[in-house]
Amino acid sequence: MRKGLSIIVVIALIMGSFSMAFAAVPTDVAGTDYEESVSVLMGLGVINGYEDGTYKPERVVSRAEMAKLIIVALGLENSAGAVTSRFPDMAGATWAQGFVALASDLGIVIGYPDGTFKPSSTVTYNEAVTMILRGLGYTDASRGGVWPSNY
Repeated sequence: MRKGLSIIVVIALIMGSFSMAFAAVPTDVAGTDYEESVSVLMGLGVINGYEDGTYKPERVVSRAEMAKLIIVALGLENSAGAVTSRFPDMAGATWAQGFVALASDLGIVIGYPDGTFKPSSTVTYNEAVTMILRGLGYTDASRGGVWPSNY
């Protein structure tokens, strides 16, 4: 149940264009319509805040951040520390190496045809939905059709 609830909460996070956050209630979300959602995600340990005590809800989610959100929502964050990503363009996102590597090993992310992951690029809705469904156990073969319409 935690896995399903966490994935649903991650979907809400993406659809609301949220980013990473937490503390008590971050100063920049206190009193807003999404204060409760942020608090729930923080309570579940799916997200955390920035060191300055903010949430930065105006920021978009990167591909590396989305990989981390999925791995944390699945409760696999402890397994992410021991692996290194096979993608050659992860140098600028060393904090995400383990998360992206584990997401790749689990088939949640596959990268681009040129072998890169583009960790700093904004995750698109198509990519986010694909990652979420793959995290829930759906495979490309089980979906049929052509991406992204098959997701």
